[in-house]
Amino acid sequence: MSLEITFTGLEARRHHIVANEGLESLAGLAHAATLVAHFVATNTVRQRQPYDDRLQFFFQEARPGSLTALLALGGDLAVGAAGNAVYGLLKLAWNRATGSAEDSDALVGDRAYRSGDIDALSEAVSPSLLRGHAWIGHHEQRITIKTGRELLVGFDQKSKEYLKNEIFEEGLSVQDVSIAALNVNSKHGRAFFFDLGRTIPFRAHRNANGRTIPNISRYLTQYAEKTGATVNIQFQKILFVDGRIKRILIYDCYGIGDEA
Repeated sequence: MSLEITFTGLEARRHHIVANEGLESLAGLAHAATLVAHFVATNTVRQRQPYDDRLQFFFQEARPGSLTALLALGGDLAVGAAGNAVYGLLKLAWNRATGSAEDSDALVGDRAYRSGDIDALSEAVSPSLLRGHAWIGHHEQRITIKTGRELLVGFDQKSKEYLKNEIFEEGLSVQDVSIAALNVNSKHGRAFFFDLGRTIPFRAHRNANGRTIPNISRYLTQYAEKTGATVNIQFQKILFVDGRIKRILIYDCYGIGDEA
């Protein structure tokens, strides 16, 4: 069973699409699909190669009317429960990434997925899905993704705007988190939020307290050593338009019991 990506509207009515934007969209959607396949195969979120080759998509062919590209799922796990889970989880994660699915735990086939894991996968595929909207620049243009007779997800200008737009929440929040990753040079990383059950990407603000990066680095070591140590961060939330957290800006980081 193949993933069918169909372009409709404007020049697609003549069974072709502008190569630059059209191929950019296909590349973005293919990458987003690959991330889902890798997650099903390994139960881990990964955004860069190498990906697990036991589940992977292959470009098969393009068909006219309007214009449909077929991506076939292959690999040692493609036939059976894992292969079916790819399509079910793709439908769930892509719809959640574009604000069209509920924020809850889910059963996909015989596999149970926690809401936090689905959110983490949805966050991971979001940049690729935005790239997948490259062809969409007019209200008549639409991309639908289905397998067999089942419609998995549809993209249009509204879903593109959802992925592009973000809201900076007023004021700062303080929360007890674990530090899961940090790039000292770029000051980007990820913090684990216990109430959400997943990591959230962060960047230390350029005007952050001078102790912020040293403390984040120290508590990253604690996370790696699995000590269970947590730390307070003062941060600003950056939200999707429906209120879900997209990323955060950290202004301060200090130990539990230390003064803010």
